[in-house]
Amino acid sequence: MPGTIATRHRGWPRARQPLLRVRRAESAQEQLDLVFASLGEGVVIVDALGRIVRANEAAKAIYRRIVPAERLRAGLSATQLADLFVRHDVTGRRLGRHELPISRALAGETVCEQELLVYTLDGQRLYIYTNATPLRAAGGQIIGGVAVLRDITALKVAEQLKDELVSIVSHELKTPLANIKGYTATLLRQGIVWDARTQREFLEIVDEESDKLVELIDNLLDASAIRSGAIRVRPEPVLLPRIADRAAARLRRRNPSHRIVVGFPQRFPTVLADPRRIEQVLHNLLENATKYSSIGSEISVWGRQEDEARVLIGVTDQGIGIPPEQVEQVFERFYQVDRTLTRNVSGSGLGLSICRAIVEAHGGRIWVESEPERGSVFCFTLPAVSAQADIDAGSE
Repeated sequence: MPGTIATRHRGWPRARQPLLRVRRAESAQEQLDLVFASLGEGVVIVDALGRIVRANEAAKAIYRRIVPAERLRAGLSATQLADLFVRHDVTGRRLGRHELPISRALAGETVCEQELLVYTLDGQRLYIYTNATPLRAAGGQIIGGVAVLRDITALKVAEQLKDELVSIVSHELKTPLANIKGYTATLLRQGIVWDARTQREFLEIVDEESDKLVELIDNLLDASAIRSGAIRVRPEPVLLPRIADRAAARLRRRNPSHRIVVGFPQRFPTVLADPRRIEQVLHNLLENATKYSSIGSEISVWGRQEDEARVLIGVTDQGIGIPPEQVEQVFERFYQVDRTLTRNVSGSGLGLSICRAIVEAHGGRIWVESEPERGSVFCFTLPAVSAQADIDAGSE
């Protein structure tokens, strides 16, 4: 029966074809499932009644932040879940259930980039970009909908920071520029001959305001370098008390109404640091102290040896202090202590964040200890050259 056997052999590939198609289909489905699960954007699929048929992990992560866990397990529809959290449009108007993207999709509408503002369980704002479209059967009837959710909170925060930066820089540039313009225009006024003392006084003000502009631009450049990871330090053995003296003298000229005291032990370890950068840190800390301290109060910069490897430097003021809930935020970019607690304090809000970056680039640590109405102590550490490298801080 060789012919019969040959016939059977020829029939085997055809017999296996359905099985191969099933396996290929299963493989394709597995790939689709993997893609669905791995998407960075949330995807929610609902049936015609709005019941969630499927959601990927990114969508579940968003829901977990805005809906209590016990409600998520209750099998609610997408619109029922939406009733459990506050949602607004970009203008702050609260949206009705029928205005939600998935509801609009079930009504036959295609929704493109509708921005929603919702609040997390702990009260934080969450900005979501949503696209939604109806799912239709072959005959055209709507059998469900799909929504794609993208968390754009980080982008919104970046936009807000950019807007704050423009506002802050505009204000910080305007004041010294106006003073420079005003005093130079006065000096150049025709028909008036100013005596030498008045001329010098006006020019000193122009010089001081110019320094403020240079300082602001330097801070902006440093902030940009910090963001790109490009800030560099060039450590060398330095005498920290001398750097502190220079920073204090500079602030005394700018703020003669405060008593700035420098206090270091007579013998203080040589510090391994970038002298220009550390003077910048001390200047920023001292200037910050003058802004939040009353006129005539004392501000001190001091240091001590912590151990053989480290020294501790501090700036102490008698100012308004920092509320406990704000202590962890003061080193963030653009952050300023609650203005309701302060006088009309100016500043870019960059100084302390730059201090942190510089200190950490040296391998040190910076922090603040503070109580409202009792002042603040800003401290940071730096590496010492060696335990035996003590020098006479007063010698030249």
